[in-house]
Amino acid sequence: MRVLFRVDASMEIGSGHAARCRVLADELVAQAQAECHFIGRDPDGIVASQLDEAPHVLHILPEPTDTSIETSVSPPHAAWLKRSQADDLAACRSVLGDLWNGIEWLVVDHYGIDATWEREFPGKVFAIDDLADRDHACDILFDQNLRVDAWKDYQDSLEPGVRLLSGPRYALLRNEFRQATDHSPGVDLFVSFGGADPGNDVMKVIAALEGLPGVSSHVAVSGRHPALAELRARVRDLPGCHLHVDHEDLAYLMRDARLAIGAGGGMAWERCACSLPSLAWPIAENQRDQLSQLERAGAVELVAEEVHPDPERLAGTITKLLQDHAELSSMAAAARSLCDGAGASRACKAMLAAELHLRAPTQDDARMIWKWRNDPEVRSTAFDPAEIPWEDHERWFARSLENPGRLMRIAEFHGDDAGFIRLDRDNDTAEVSIFLSPARKGSGLGPALLASIEREIPGDWNCRTLRAGIRPENEISISLFENAGYRFQHNEWRKPLKVEE
Repeated sequence: MRVLFRVDASMEIGSGHAARCRVLADELVAQAQAECHFIGRDPDGIVASQLDEAPHVLHILPEPTDTSIETSVSPPHAAWLKRSQADDLAACRSVLGDLWNGIEWLVVDHYGIDATWEREFPGKVFAIDDLADRDHACDILFDQNLRVDAWKDYQDSLEPGVRLLSGPRYALLRNEFRQATDHSPGVDLFVSFGGADPGNDVMKVIAALEGLPGVSSHVAVSGRHPALAELRARVRDLPGCHLHVDHEDLAYLMRDARLAIGAGGGMAWERCACSLPSLAWPIAENQRDQLSQLERAGAVELVAEEVHPDPERLAGTITKLLQDHAELSSMAAAARSLCDGAGASRACKAMLAAELHLRAPTQDDARMIWKWRNDPEVRSTAFDPAEIPWEDHERWFARSLENPGRLMRIAEFHGDDAGFIRLDRDNDTAEVSIFLSPARKGSGLGPALLASIEREIPGDWNCRTLRAGIRPENEISISLFENAGYRFQHNEWRKPLKVEE
């Protein structure tokens, strides 16, 4: 399995995109022995530093000579790409050469790239998005942010059959955050604004801490921090403040603190995985919604814009929350409930499940499907749980093969028959029935099978809605369909399909 990551990093746009791609690449190596390649701009050496000692290959794109972008025909963050999408695509092909056509998966994590770029890739596409502000041509769309209804946010940006991985349960965090456990804090604060901290926000906190001599803290920054020398000097004279430069185990520092002060982005989910409540403010416009959602969930207290430039007012805010033990406990519980740190494993499994293929059944498959239909677990969740006699199934299956209003597909996974899915047409609606083979129960293939069938729907069906009847006590199926974008309406689960007019 060969995977290409298209990602940039710089002091201007930060290091978070490259950091989470490194996490996914490491998981792909661990689970699938994948060969991972990174390609992008790295003017400040951030990606090279993050991939140091990793088995991944880095391909550097040359810096563009003309960075003017026609923004009227580009994504809102087109300027981050520094060149047009067409020029960026040509540069990638040139640098990669013959390798371009040997890549099975593209992981693209860039706000300046949309469907225009993605649809030119010959393999499968895993698109990472945080903003829901552009169209995608992908097989899997990934957004680790906390959204009220992610499918609604993306329904106009995706083609049928795309699998959406949404929410902080998919957050791409390093293994040390997955292993985070209950702890007894040794310091009051953990302070960090990520690897770049372009606005030097950490210095605002240092100024506040200078008025709080009894407060202890861990302060974590990158070795490329723009004011590192001044930070070292200020912290040297600040009792109880420990400065950590390029610390290798931030999870340990987080678990050792009662309260964090920081921004949004990937580090917000790291804090949640460590059950660490936060005082936070956005350091980029695209972090505002994320932090607002976290505040509504009870894991974060947002600091007003007029407070954090003022050391005395910020010190008062810190003191007030540190003294409110009940609130800190409530925030910690809310944080941990959002993110358990296992998102990289889930994302990797979703990519592997996308290797599933569908084929049309033949009469030779009748007995296999009959056995699957009569599996005790399948029967227990059916509206009619009675065992199906072979003669009844044989007649039903033969009629189904000839029925133009019934679409049946068998899922194949790595050479094995793994599941069955059926659509029954009813005017502009189709009813879905799905089950996996007994050998594949709990394999995680259900979501991929449910997404794949959408690409098989005949165009002349003019299908606008998919629906499913599920028994109320069947929590596993309800979760499967709900995560695939179905919503409960009129005693059944329904999903509208995007129809080209």
